[in-house]
Amino acid sequence: QALTYIASNLYTLTFKSFASTKNYIAQQQFSVLYNYQHKFFQTMSVKDIYRQIFEYIKENIPFDRMMLLALDRQDNLPAHKEREGRVVCVDGIDSEQFSGKKFTLSDKGLAVLALLKNRPVERVFSSSMNQYVPRIDSKEKYNMDFRQLFVMPVATENNAEQAELAICLESRTPGRYTEHEMELLKAFAGVAGFAYARACQFEQGKDLASRDGLTGLINHRTLHETLRTEKVRANRQQYNIGVLMMDIDHFKNVNDTYGHPIGDVVIKGIAGAISGEIRKDIDIVARYGGEEFVVGLVETTAEGMIETAERIRKAVQKLVFDVKQADPLRVTVSIGAFLVTPEFHDMKKAVNNADQALYRAKEGGRNQVIRFEEESPDVAAPAT
Repeated sequence: QALTYIASNLYTLTFKSFASTKNYIAQQQFSVLYNYQHKFFQTMSVKDIYRQIFEYIKENIPFDRMMLLALDRQDNLPAHKEREGRVVCVDGIDSEQFSGKKFTLSDKGLAVLALLKNRPVERVFSSSMNQYVPRIDSKEKYNMDFRQLFVMPVATENNAEQAELAICLESRTPGRYTEHEMELLKAFAGVAGFAYARACQFEQGKDLASRDGLTGLINHRTLHETLRTEKVRANRQQYNIGVLMMDIDHFKNVNDTYGHPIGDVVIKGIAGAISGEIRKDIDIVARYGGEEFVVGLVETTAEGMIETAERIRKAVQKLVFDVKQADPLRVTVSIGAFLVTPEFHDMKKAVNNADQALYRAKEGGRNQVIRFEEESPDVAAPAT
């Protein structure tokens, strides 16, 4: 009886100790979560939100590989196009294989599924399994060492059909992610989703001030700020910047004949054609005003600048606009080009020089590229 009494008391003490320790750990974890909530609301940058999510997971939840997936902003998506996204952060095993990896919502991966359905996904993989289940898509590198996967979607609205972010955790130890870790991550995802929505809204507001509403390209004011910033970098690294000024030929006739709505369609189509011929993440393209566009070609040569200008000219010439008449509408552009070398410092004058070359191109017959030079302009052959 004495032993039974002692055993009963030991059990009670042990259980209380276990419960107290578990409660203490939970309190510490939620205290960290509370601190991150404060961190989230000290920033208005989407990139900072990515970084803070990454830091929180790294400091508080074990993993052998962690990925953060983000869908591209929907406000920039054409109506007919499927939503895309990419892996914005990754750490751990084979991380170099997944860094920056792009995907669409139709890709057959577990992490993508969590985004698409806005529901957590948890899988345990047996060591006897000989079939790999993709995380993003079937083209990724297979690794059969992982034994558990847990994906927590991060939505920006309650009851949203799709999530905007997803945190994907993988472990080589089965059962590493318990109910407690999943609940903790769920609470964190709720805070992160709200902060992410706030940062996106703030950046969208900045975009409205810096971008043209029709084409989504940067506007006149933002162009000059961007060119000045790029010139500072070019001076440091000693490279050239090509400036192209272009104008839609006979655009007034388009508006007068077909109306301004068709004119807007033409401007949007040409903006898309220009964007398709430059390096999206490197070069600069702006709607300068009305039917004028300016392109800044970063780290280029005189030959590369003229080659790109000709590609743009030909891409525009191939466009066909359906105006609900017997013959479709086709348009052309004239382009003036100026090469900014490291010795040249006035970017406003660079744009003006490209504009002067554009004027010569229009006077010389339109639908051609002319390079500005002080003495004698270098004229590209007009299109036949």
